[in-house]
Amino acid sequence: MSTTAPLPSTAPLRARAEIDLAALRANVRTLRAHAPGAALMAVVKSEAYGHGALRCARAAVAAGAGWLGTATPEEALALRGAEGIPADVRIMCWLWTPGGPWRAGVEAGL
Repeated sequence: MSTTAPLPSTAPLRARAEIDLAALRANVRTLRAHAPGAALMAVVKSEAYGHGALRCARAAVAAGAGWLGTATPEEALALRGAEGIPADVRIMCWLWTPGGPWRAGVEAGL
């Protein structure tokens, strides 16, 4: 039998993360400057780790990212259909499952 008490449901928030889109753009530009001939992918899986996939993707693309990375085809398809993501930006996703949206992914160029 465990003597550890469960955590209260009102435990104080101990960590917080915010995204600074200007810093994200600056980081992408810096990477592009250090490797101008390299392809650069901004990974925005899981809603950009909780920061908003679309807004982070737009900022990264505006700063020079030519690729976006997602975990699932659903995330990738949402970006492909979003305003502000140019058609020439490549999108990669890597967690495909049987019965997934294969046809839609191929048609969208994922």
